[in-house]
Amino acid sequence: MGLSDKTLQGITSFGFTTPTEVQEKAVPIMMAGKEIIARSKTGSGKTLAFGIGLYELLAAQKARKALILAPVRELAIQIMNELRELGKFHRYRIVCVYGGQNIDRQIRLLYNGVEILVATPGRLLDLFERGALDLNDYDHVVLDEADKMFEMGFAEDVERILSNTSYARKVYLFSATISDDIHRLAAKYMKNPEILEVGEQEKPPQIAEEKIDIDRPEKFPKLIEIIKSQKGSDPKGKILIFVATQRAAEFIGKRLREQGINAAYMHGDVTQFRREKIMDAFKTGASDILVATDIAARGMHIEDIALVVNYDEAIDSLTHLHRIGRTGRMGAEGKAITFVEKNPYFRKSVRSGFVLRTGPYNPYAGNERRGYGRPHSGGSYGSHEGHGRPSEGHRPYGGPRPGYGRPHGGSGYGRPHEGRREGSDRPHEGHSRRPGYNPGGRRRPTFMRR
Repeated sequence: MGLSDKTLQGITSFGFTTPTEVQEKAVPIMMAGKEIIARSKTGSGKTLAFGIGLYELLAAQKARKALILAPVRELAIQIMNELRELGKFHRYRIVCVYGGQNIDRQIRLLYNGVEILVATPGRLLDLFERGALDLNDYDHVVLDEADKMFEMGFAEDVERILSNTSYARKVYLFSATISDDIHRLAAKYMKNPEILEVGEQEKPPQIAEEKIDIDRPEKFPKLIEIIKSQKGSDPKGKILIFVATQRAAEFIGKRLREQGINAAYMHGDVTQFRREKIMDAFKTGASDILVATDIAARGMHIEDIALVVNYDEAIDSLTHLHRIGRTGRMGAEGKAITFVEKNPYFRKSVRSGFVLRTGPYNPYAGNERRGYGRPHSGGSYGSHEGHGRPSEGHRPYGGPRPGYGRPHGGSGYGRPHEGRREGSDRPHEGHSRRPGYNPGGRRRPTFMRR
């Protein structure tokens, strides 16, 4: 491909001797000054493909600055780390900016100068609005996992960013799928792009997949059995468990710890500092089992994931493909297990009112739903016997009774009377004789009260 010596030294440090298909096809097109729309399956080496191209363009002085957009923080951090390793002999300055970190520190890094900027769309626009960077300086823009970016609702942000970059920009779209949104973006901001489609959109052949029909109460005991079996055959292999919701991630992660299993959990509401700690521990093997939502299904390259377990099924076939693609990376063998619930939805008739749960919240707790008790006449607020209405004379949580106000001239809580709004101590229009209130219910200025 006619690469520079510094780039070849960086590739050698990764231990690669031959390029992947997407690298072999994309790099010459980028070096020729053409734009690209590349569809390539997960784990095919897209990051190194556009990384090599950008380094060669910068070294040949065909690019001023490069901008790389990623949909999630973890992917942005991973891109930065891989590009730093690849370009350690080039000595270009690479900065990564994303939400959840101190923005003042990121502004100082930008002021010190940057040749390659890796960013998430939200934080990049925040910095742009503060005047911390000029997007017009960036003439080469890479959108990694572009389909995921549109899926997460970043379409307007991406268009705003592209419209403020250099008019002579070159745009490179790398994605696992080419959707209509990508075609619309390309028609607006790209000029005669080359379209690359590498590999089929199907499960890689080196991944052995198994589906297990199972009832919901049996899922967790079966998960324990699978983990013990996997650890018995491959003690150092990592296990990634996908669930549907944030609460489910915490619930499964904590239950695994209660069973003496060294597991961590991660989802979108975990703080950025903790997310980085969790990912570092998982990559280094300090914690070899991770329970996560689909935030971990895209772009992140983690070595030695021996098993992926879909504890909850993915919402669609594409997400399922990305999940199981976390194992079997770069041609290595992998295994995936998916739990298929026999009865995923409870079709029993739902009575009015809920059954109160007194223990920790369980997102998989059958038809027991979190809330108040069954309706009946009387009873305490939120009890097993009563509905969510307070009994006579009861004040839930020590506050005023819903629908009851403070009587005139009194300090206690009583029943509403004529001329009073429910739930308020202000009277209805035309019913008040209390000093200091006008007939419309609004408080008069102090000088008009007498």
